[in-house]
Amino acid sequence: MRACGNGHLNCAKLIILDERSNLKLQGAGQATALHCAAAFGYRQCVEISLDEGAGPTIRDKDSATAGDLASQENGNADLARLLKQAEQDWIADRK
Repeated sequence: MRACGNGHLNCAKLIILDERSNLKLQGAGQATALHCAAAFGYRQCVEISLDEGAGPTIRDKDSATAGDLASQENGNADLARLLKQAEQDWIADRK
């Protein structure tokens, strides 16, 4: 989670691609690695996390999704759109 939150792309890749990684694990404030990457605007970490199955619909303690944080925390409209689309796709795939 810290690797994504700090933008350490190479470390994040190693962790995310490790088959033992749980991308739905929630830490402090019930945030996931995806929440952390989105909040700080680390697009590549977000994309890798999504590609590897991170849940874009998971909400933190404030009921915010990663897409909400991308918009609220750093005003990154492009990243917020990517995450909101991922949320819609996630929901559609599970119907």
